Amino acid sequence: MIILLNRQLVLAVAAALTKRIRLTSAVTVLSSDDLVRVYQSFSTLDSISNGQAEITVGRGAFIDSFPLFGYSLNDYSELFEEHLELLLKIRASEKVS
Repeated sequence: MIILLNRQLVLAVAAALTKRIRLTSAVTVLSSDDLVRVYQSFSTLDSISNGQAEITVGRGAFIDSFPLFGYSLNDYSELFEEHLELLLKIRASEKVS
């Protein structure tokens, strides 16, 4: 049986085993990911690990998810910039509109 785990869960397990290393994923692709879920997952991980978690964000090399989420490839750069700005706003404030 193959069990797929999300990266934050794997990092949470690592947090239970260490106190000094930084915990981060290779990259979180912001262009087509749910920003609120990304923030919630990493803030929970950061809390569990007493501040050891980091988010590494990027644009991603695979664009297959764009049409699945209703995004146009013509908006590739704009989506990343918009999503990064929103992620930073979510991190800075409890309420974002």
